[in-house]
Amino acid sequence: MKKRILSLILLITFTVSSLSACSQSTKQTAERFDCFDTYSALTIYCTNKEFEIYKAEFDAMTEKYHKLFDIYNLYDGTVNLKTLNDRAALSPVTVSDELFDALVLAKELYNITYGKCNVAIGSVTSIWHDARTLSIKSPNKAYIPSQEEINEALLHTDINNLILDEETKSVLYSDPKLLLDFGAIAKGYVASLLYKRLIAIDCKNFLINLGGNVVSYGMKMQNEPWLVKIENPFDNKNSGYNEAIELNDSTLVTSGSYQRYYTYNEKKYSHIIDSVNGYPADLFTSVSIQAPADSSALADALSTALFCMSYEDGFSLVDKLENVEALWIFNDGSIKSTSNFGGGK
Repeated sequence: MKKRILSLILLITFTVSSLSACSQSTKQTAERFDCFDTYSALTIYCTNKEFEIYKAEFDAMTEKYHKLFDIYNLYDGTVNLKTLNDRAALSPVTVSDELFDALVLAKELYNITYGKCNVAIGSVTSIWHDARTLSIKSPNKAYIPSQEEINEALLHTDINNLILDEETKSVLYSDPKLLLDFGAIAKGYVASLLYKRLIAIDCKNFLINLGGNVVSYGMKMQNEPWLVKIENPFDNKNSGYNEAIELNDSTLVTSGSYQRYYTYNEKKYSHIIDSVNGYPADLFTSVSIQAPADSSALADALSTALFCMSYEDGFSLVDKLENVEALWIFNDGSIKSTSNFGGGK
């Protein structure tokens, strides 16, 4: 009888401990490597049961918008950017509310950034993408597009040729050679949507990271703030920005030339293309933008835009925007920032 009672006590203790563990908030992380051609992660402090709900939302939204913004592949039942690039010059194409809203915002961001963030730059980015892909695969065949190719492609980057019909939710290209590319805003846009959706389903403490587009909400355990570092782009560990930034219901987005690039004739060519001259921008090594959490799309657009502007013009643009801060890392390792970047530290 004593053995039975002892076994029962142990069973009850084990069961209660297991239930307690399941109901306690712990650090949990959902990861993906198959969306937006980058690493994505959602880190949350929550229970196991809650995590399954939040992870499902994270997976569903990243996959959905990855397909919507894909310019290389078509998907059954989805009208995406490739669909538009293939068909919208022939006749109006009806799109989902989600894609239409993204296109409307893209035009707004174009105006805010004085045209430096231009989703209609696809004709230019496509020729550089082809050059980068071949050059990385076969370095002995590396090349850059000719000036004639670039000049021709630039003729087809006018965003005014992207015609949006609000009533029918349809899209028409008035230039048959117009191509869209959401590379400059896709991750920030989705990060903003994820942020709003997670709050709507009562997720209280989380950090979103979509390929360096970071958005925070709430706190870590023991009310500790989320800390994020801007990656040091140089081999010299004493160079670059190494101070951790506290993110409190805010976003941090960095655009840089030090990860996605290729080399031709000993010169590096990054994936960030200046929409004015059609060449990879090389004024800086990285530009980081800090903004409110629901403005990650704006921060994404600004990080690209400022990367393609002089420091003076970029500073002037940020100075006009409320609650937006910026940090520039120059090619020589020197750093400049607006006065309140990182909380003014």
